[in-house]
Amino acid sequence: MKSADMVRALLLSGIVLMPACARNVGYSGRGVFNEVLTSSPTALADAERVDAAQHLYTDGLFDRAREAVDGLLADGVRHPQVFMLKAQLLRQAGDLDGAISWCAKAVEASPAWVEPRVLAAQIHLARERYAAAASLFEDIDRLAPRGPWGAYGQAVVAAQRGDHAQAISFCERALERDPDHEPSIQLRAQLARLKGDTLGEERLLARYVALQPMDAEARVRLGELAQAAGRMEDARRQLMRAYELEPRPSTAAQLADLARLANDVDDERRWRQRSGAPLRNPDEEPVSQPLVQ
Repeated sequence: MKSADMVRALLLSGIVLMPACARNVGYSGRGVFNEVLTSSPTALADAERVDAAQHLYTDGLFDRAREAVDGLLADGVRHPQVFMLKAQLLRQAGDLDGAISWCAKAVEASPAWVEPRVLAAQIHLARERYAAAASLFEDIDRLAPRGPWGAYGQAVVAAQRGDHAQAISFCERALERDPDHEPSIQLRAQLARLKGDTLGEERLLARYVALQPMDAEARVRLGELAQAAGRMEDARRQLMRAYELEPRPSTAAQLADLARLANDVDDERRWRQRSGAPLRNPDEEPVSQPLVQ
């Protein structure tokens, strides 16, 4: 995989990660919003409706969340969190330009709020609008200098522009601010891979998997790195777990290769069948794709 393709793949994963990582933004502004909303009985009722819509979105009940948010807007509720929810729902539905427009409304309603800028910046990155993303991440870094998102975003933009040294510097800054910031750990691991630093990549991916144990792709890569280092049992363990999480034929093929290297014919047959590939002739040498790039 080429450098730009690796980084782009990470950006797309960052779009998915953003809502789950909102705790890392550094400032949500909801205390300010709640003070405004709870100043009267009507406002209190609106606040309860906003919270209910937020819970529907968080629980993945997107259709019901859309109904709730559209109802709030139709009733004239102009709470910044409603604008943000509208943006998130549009993003979830694939309307990225519409999502950016509602992010702008949320920022206009609450200029110090960081989270809408993070979402808009990530969408710009996915659309390869790097200048717009860079501008937003600079704003984020100014508004939340102790949070990781501004530095992380600038790292991504630098990586996209091919300046890996600057990308690493920004990544390290983000991780100093929040050592558990998952997108920054992922990006730093990808940058280590691009440099050929397999030990650093493996260490970072292990750190990431400790935070995201259900990420099958990261476990596949850990398995590849372990196999390249000659730690076959570690490789098998990681690939087995990856297959349990996502039963991909490609992972089964890797497990079949490991079984062949261990001279375990029965295990190889089982995994070869799961991969959809024919069983190799016992006299053939095992054939594996390069594991470390």
